[in-house]
Amino acid sequence: MSRDSRDIDTILEETREALIKSGEKPPYVLFPHSISGVEAIYWAQKYPNEVKATIGLDIGIPKGYVEQGLPKSALFLRKTQLLLVKLGVHRFFPSVTLHKPVLDSDYLSQEDKDLYKALMYKKLLTKDIINELGSVMKNSSKSLELDLPTKTPICILLATPLTEEERTKKSTVVTERYNYFNDYVSNFEKGQVIPLAGKHSLYLYTPENIAKVSKEFLRSISSP
Repeated sequence: MSRDSRDIDTILEETREALIKSGEKPPYVLFPHSISGVEAIYWAQKYPNEVKATIGLDIGIPKGYVEQGLPKSALFLRKTQLLLVKLGVHRFFPSVTLHKPVLDSDYLSQEDKDLYKALMYKKLLTKDIINELGSVMKNSSKSLELDLPTKTPICILLATPLTEEERTKKSTVVTERYNYFNDYVSNFEKGQVIPLAGKHSLYLYTPENIAKVSKEFLRSISSP
């Protein structure tokens, strides 16, 4: 654990420093997932020349967190889960701890799958993750104080129910969610919202499609 503040400026500077020390130079194509969407957007706001594009994997956005808030029950649940993880309870429930799509995939070697299992058992949840979740409202508000990075291309890959039956059952929610993100993206000079079948951890369910649409989007923003 870093034990550093999960203030958005601290997170951003740690990420930038890690990339530079690893030899990676900007501009970057960012692939945030979930809460890190706030950090990616803030990066484009603070250092627009460092972000070539943002491709969000079922991300949250600053506006959404501030408007909808974070239920206290969500933070309490995570803290309870952290206690259970520290006690090692999650190791007795591999079907809950480990994502089946990862273990069934053919894009990871057996060595990679064994490493994945070891990491999930060791660091499924940490205090840093809890602290970052608890800081999301403050971090989102900080982002909203700055202008939207409208010149930075953005593509949001939105998780939608896996089956046609689920999509029909949740059609109203799916449509409202799509419209919400589409309205947000419409503020950018180049932006798209693309629904992909999968759950919130979208990268576990459809990596091939993510690669395909990402390449297509990057080609589209590179063309004159």
